[in-house]
Amino acid sequence: MEPKKSTLTLRLDEETTALIEQLKQKTGRTTASDLVRYLIHNWDRMQTSYTEALKIHTEEARKLAEMQQAFTRYVEAYERMKSICLRE
Repeated sequence: MEPKKSTLTLRLDEETTALIEQLKQKTGRTTASDLVRYLIHNWDRMQTSYTEALKIHTEEARKLAEMQQAFTRYVEAYERMKSICLRE
């Protein structure tokens, strides 16, 4: 016995249709049905990829904030030393 196939009909506005077309181009899919199947079958992989990218971005932002704070402290210390040297 063949697996049951179902038909899904969507009524989309112009904006959503345009987004579907963009996704089809980005993923190399030719039909909206193929795009939906692709998105469903690759959902877990895309979520994992997104989560990993978010972790990397968050870590890089934290490192950048630390570097910026260290640089600010360095400049402040330099300015204090400069003002001490000018007093002497």
